[in-house]
Amino acid sequence: MEENAHSPADTSVSERVTDAIHHAPIGPLQIGVFVIGFVLSMLEGFDVLAIAFASVSIQRELNLTPDQMGILFSSGLLGMMLGAMMLTLLSDLLGRRRMILAALTLSGVSMVLTPLPESLWAIAALRLLTGVGVGVLLATVATIVAEFAPVRWRSLMVNASLAGFAFGAVVGGIVSAEIIGVYGWGSIFYGGGALTLMLVLLVWIGLPESPEFLLSRRPQGALESLNRILAKLDMQPLERLDPPREEAQKGLLSGGPGQLLSSEWRGRTLLLWLSFGFSYGGLYFLLNWIPQIVNAAGASETVSIYALTAFNVGAVAGILLLGVLSGQGRTSLMVGVFFVACAASMMVFPFVQGDVILLVCGLMGGLIQGAVVGLYVCGTILYPAEVRATGVGWGIGLGRIGGVVGPYLAGQLLALELSVPWLFFIFAAPLLISAWAALRLRV
Repeated sequence: MEENAHSPADTSVSERVTDAIHHAPIGPLQIGVFVIGFVLSMLEGFDVLAIAFASVSIQRELNLTPDQMGILFSSGLLGMMLGAMMLTLLSDLLGRRRMILAALTLSGVSMVLTPLPESLWAIAALRLLTGVGVGVLLATVATIVAEFAPVRWRSLMVNASLAGFAFGAVVGGIVSAEIIGVYGWGSIFYGGGALTLMLVLLVWIGLPESPEFLLSRRPQGALESLNRILAKLDMQPLERLDPPREEAQKGLLSGGPGQLLSSEWRGRTLLLWLSFGFSYGGLYFLLNWIPQIVNAAGASETVSIYALTAFNVGAVAGILLLGVLSGQGRTSLMVGVFFVACAASMMVFPFVQGDVILLVCGLMGGLIQGAVVGLYVCGTILYPAEVRATGVGWGIGLGRIGGVVGPYLAGQLLALELSVPWLFFIFAAPLLISAWAALRLRV
């Protein structure tokens, strides 16, 4: 679709650069962007789920009720929603790289500060700030990896880079299970925040700006930045760039997210939002409440953390599997199939025991996280470069409404002593709506 977004006057420059990247074999440039995207996603996966890993200890030390824990879980997701919806606009306006640097700084600092207060609302406020940074990062990482990836490998590379989120959750779960009992729950926030801040240097040195952003917005220094990218692709440098197109200059300033609801995009935009919204409710219910539910069933705190770790081990496999399958057919078709299968596995989960719990946790994680990351890929396919980060960001951001409501609603239902089987049935049903909407995207 990007190619259709350029006017004839832009064709010679825009197609020369985009074709070189989208049809070239994978080289050091694309691999470098992918690796940085994976590492960013990995650290943010840990940052998001640190509250779940520490939930049993936090609830015990601060004497919090289930509905108060739901507030802590949902505050980070509210921040992710705000970051994805509001600040990804700046990724399309100011650049992918700048916003990644800003988001890393915000999430890292707020992580380090999280263990310091003892007030529920102070911790919730810091989790909100962490979520804002993560919301910007996930949408922007998906966008910049897609813009550097060759067409035939785009789905797999975006999926694999975002699999870092689940991989970080796996590593974080293993580390958290071992150190919380020794150093306290605050240790995982200090460590995760410090590592996140270290990534600022990695991005500053190693991540170039997106060539499609440079071509569509043409900021100061765009020609020099593009020529450095072309040199890494063994292409001749450009002598000049044409002035930016009027609609690219106005871009988000004139239309904002309303561009996503223009007659050209409205139908599929609404379907994408619908699928994100219902699926995030189920995903973040599982991510935040699995340790609590398993622990309440009689397992130790360590086993409950390993249940969430199994969920994320499955997620890594599921995300990669969907990326491979998407290369053989429509991404949206695979997403729909994964959502239906996840709904079925959620209905089975309350009735399993012993080691089978870990197996089903892994299955649920692979299916739902594979499908959700597949929606990111659908977003990068749907929209042109000028609004790509905004399109993906608003899909993620509005989806977070479901992510905010899901954990909070689960806390309220558990406080009312709803049985676990009924709880899982309630959260499985919306995934069927997500599946229907994804299948209608046809991308």
